[in-house]
Amino acid sequence: MDIIYKNKQIKKICTNFKKSKIQIGDNASEKLFAAINLIKNAKSFKDVENMPRSFRFHKLTGDRKGTYSISLGKTKYRLIIEPLDENEKEIKTNDNKVINEITKMVIILEVSDHYE
Repeated sequence: MDIIYKNKQIKKICTNFKKSKIQIGDNASEKLFAAINLIKNAKSFKDVENMPRSFRFHKLTGDRKGTYSISLGKTKYRLIIEPLDENEKEIKTNDNKVINEITKMVIILEVSDHYE
C-alpha cells in the first residue's frame, strides 16, 4: 500500500530513523518504522486493520471520525492515518467492506503523544 504524508515534518520523522529517534526515542521509533513497514507491505486496508494486537489499531470518533490510530507498542506515541482512494481523496463512508475495497493508499496525519 502506498503512503503519503500530511507535511514534510511528518515525512521526515517517518522516513529518517535518526531524526525519529531524536524526536520520539528509540523504542517508539522502532515501533513506528515497524508499523510503516506493515502498512507498506499491506495488499489492502484489511491487512492494515489486522496488524498485530501490540499496535492496537482502532477507529477514532468525534472530530477525528474517518481516521484510525495505531499505537506504537507500549509507548505513549501513536500514528494517526486516514485511508484514501486512488485519487488521494478521503473515503466518505462507514462501510468497512467499501473502505477495504477502495482504499489504495493511506495518509499519515500525525505521529503524536497520545497523552498530550
